[in-house]
Amino acid sequence: MDPIQRAAFLEEDEEMKNAHSIAATAGDTECFSESKWFPVTSI
Repeated sequence: MDPIQRAAFLEEDEEMKNAHSIAATAGDTECFSESKWFPVTSI
């Protein structure tokens, strides 16, 4: 799959949406509200 096809697939994948939602709300990441730096990830 090229990047566009991969993105389209992931946008429609309910299992991926659910896994992301669970991970995003798990609260395992400390919040750095005063930080001037923000992490950037490329997949």
